[in-house]
Amino acid sequence: MNSERLFLILLSIYIFLTGLVWAVVVPYNEAPDEYTHFDVANFMEQNRRLPVFGQDENMGVSKFEIPGVTLKYNASYSAMPPLAYLWQATFISLGKGNKAYLLARFADIILGIASSWVAFKLSKSLFKSFSLRAAFTVVGVITPQVLFSFSYVNSDAILLLFSFVLWYWLVRLWTKTVNIYEALGLGLSLGLATLTRYNVAPLVILVVVAFLITILKSFVKRQISLKKGLFIILATFFTSVITGGWWYLRNLVLYHDLSVTQQFWQTYHQIYPFNDHLNSWQILTRTDWLWRNWQSIWGVFGWNSILMPDLIYKILLGFGALAIIFLLVLWVNLNYQEKTVVFFSGLLLLSLVILSLWQSQTYAFQPQGRYLFPAWPGLVYLLVKGWQQVLPLKINHLKLLNKKIFSFGLIIIWLYFDLYVLINFLIPTYY
Repeated sequence: MNSERLFLILLSIYIFLTGLVWAVVVPYNEAPDEYTHFDVANFMEQNRRLPVFGQDENMGVSKFEIPGVTLKYNASYSAMPPLAYLWQATFISLGKGNKAYLLARFADIILGIASSWVAFKLSKSLFKSFSLRAAFTVVGVITPQVLFSFSYVNSDAILLLFSFVLWYWLVRLWTKTVNIYEALGLGLSLGLATLTRYNVAPLVILVVVAFLITILKSFVKRQISLKKGLFIILATFFTSVITGGWWYLRNLVLYHDLSVTQQFWQTYHQIYPFNDHLNSWQILTRTDWLWRNWQSIWGVFGWNSILMPDLIYKILLGFGALAIIFLLVLWVNLNYQEKTVVFFSGLLLLSLVILSLWQSQTYAFQPQGRYLFPAWPGLVYLLVKGWQQVLPLKINHLKLLNKKIFSFGLIIIWLYFDLYVLINFLIPTYY
C-alpha cells in the first residue's frame, strides 16, 4: 500500500470516527435549521416523491417543537434543490424514530469521507509534494466548521463535496482539453452541482467559462476540429441539462419561478419580518457582518451561538493575511497555472461575498460563512500556497522552514483544533 492510499484511508477513518462523535454529541436540532432540512428528507422517504412547497403538510412552514422547551418555525426548504435530501432520505429509510435523524447525519459523514478523496485528487493538480497535498486535504475537510457540516442534517455537506469536484474540473480544464468521455463526466458534475444549493452558481459559471475557453484554445491550436469541439460542447451541455435541468423546469411549471425565491422569502418574512433594511455600505461599516462571516467559516456551532475565543479567529486572520501577503510579494515565483488558480480563488470568493452581502441587504441579515463554501477549496489553496512561498527562503544559508515539517505541523494543529472544539465547547455546552 503506497503512502497516498494509506493517508486517505487513515483520514477517512478519522472523519468517520470524529464525525460520528460530533453527530452523537450534538443534540438533534442544535444546528442551523436542522429540523427544516430533516423535514424535507423525511417527507421524501415517507411519500416516495418530492414535496410541493406551500401545498404539502409542513412544506410551506416547517415546525419544530419540544413542549415546554422550544418552538421554532422556518420557511420550508422544500423550495431548495433536492440532491442533499434525496441522499439523506436513502439513509432515513434504514431506520425509524430517533434512529432516523442519526442515519441522516450519518449520510453527511459519508459525504465528508468522499470529500477527502476528491480534495486529495484536486491537490495533485495543485501541489507537487505529497506533504503539501496532505496539508491541503486536511485543512480542506477537517476544519471545525467543515467537520461540523459533515455531522448534522443540512445541504452544505453535499455542496462542499461538489465544490471540490468542480474545483478539480476548473483546474483540470485550464491545463488540458477534454475528450468526449470526460465531457460526459463534466456535464454530470455540473448538473448534479446545480442540485445542491443555489449559491454554487458562481462556481458553475466559472467552470463553464473555463470549459468554453479551453475548447476554443484547442480549436485555435488545431488540437481538435470544429466538429469535434462542437460535439464535446453539446455532449457536456445536454448531460448537465438532463441531470440538473429537470428541477428548474419543475419549478417553472409549479411555481412560475426558476428558483422559487419569491415564494420562499415571502413565507420566511411572514415568520420573521424584515424591517431593518440597510444598504451594502451600511452593512459593512455599521455592523459586524464581515467579522461574523470570518468566524463562521472557521467554526461557529449550535444555532450560530457557540463561538470559540476571539483570539483564535484573530490568529486565523493573521495566518490568512500573511499567506496573502506572501503570495503578492513573491508573485513572480508563481507559474502561469498557479497565478490562474490564485486569480480564480480571489474572483470566486469576491463574487460569493457580494452575493451574500446582497442577500443580507435584500432578504435577511445572515452573515454566515457557509454561504462562501463554493470558494472554500480556493481559500484553502491561498493559505497553503501562500505559506509555501516562504519555505525556500533562507537566512545565512539555513532554510526558514522545511516543507515536510510545515505540512506535518499544520496537520497536527488541525487535528488538535477539532478535538479542542469538541472537548472544550461542544461537550460542555450540552452535557
